[in-house]
Amino acid sequence: HAGHVDIGFNLISHGDVHGTAEIDMTVEAFVRPVDSIVRSTFLTSQAVARHMVRQPSGGVILFFGGEGEPTRDYAVGGTLVSFFAQETMRRQLACELGRQGVRVEVGPVFT
Repeated sequence: HAGHVDIGFNLISHGDVHGTAEIDMTVEAFVRPVDSIVRSTFLTSQAVARHMVRQPSGGVILFFGGEGEPTRDYAVGGTLVSFFAQETMRRQLACELGRQGVRVEVGPVFT
């Protein structure tokens, strides 16, 4: 009711377990960030996209994370799996929403 939704993003903690080798990790700890990132990214993107497709100006949905190389000296558990899933979601959503004026992009990386 207040106006347009021009930018949408999901930037929350996902309960990742880092520093524990996958062979020593529980399946729950490994899957937690995968479920959290996929679920929260889906829900956030769906909510803002429904508004953006009705706007003449469209909008942009930013994704934080994305693909990366495995870390040799540090265990990251399900985090990297999550990022690849999220990148696939971003690409699919960009294909679906692009023709309706909504961009779906990788947000800036902060180091």
